[in-house]
Amino acid sequence: MLPANREAKLKYKDVAKIMGRRVLVEGVYHRDSCSESGHKRSHSWYASKRNPRSGWVTGVTWLLSGEVVHYWDEPNEFKETGARLQCLRVVFWPNRKEVKVPLDMCKLQEEHEEPLPHDDSYKWSDRDREMAREEAKLFKRDEKGRFLSEFVETNKKAAHG
Repeated sequence: MLPANREAKLKYKDVAKIMGRRVLVEGVYHRDSCSESGHKRSHSWYASKRNPRSGWVTGVTWLLSGEVVHYWDEPNEFKETGARLQCLRVVFWPNRKEVKVPLDMCKLQEEHEEPLPHDDSYKWSDRDREMAREEAKLFKRDEKGRFLSEFVETNKKAAHG
């Protein structure tokens, strides 16, 4: 259902079928902007690989490459100089920002497939946990066990005498 290359385009009926479906994301688009002069700014998009991760399709959009010319007293003007790229908008978690995914860098997942973990944060080792515990012991705490900052302590001393 997804095109095999970036030049192929999704039709509206295909977009309606994949909305809300899980996909395996293997790459994302990033915008490369550079200012050429005071009034011009060029935009271009490049794809980069990433670790495979599951996400939900929230839409389809077009990415435009070109120049934006800013004027003081007129509306901004956009001159299209590069390719128009169609991509999927995918979120990895409902409250996270969406990413733009090239059509050839994602695969639809079947309903029965187990999704990949959504948490791509650092995995703590036992050594890391022990170092964090030792570091936490260095900070002062109040009678309820809450951490005290030096700023709060010095302000309390200054206010009380």
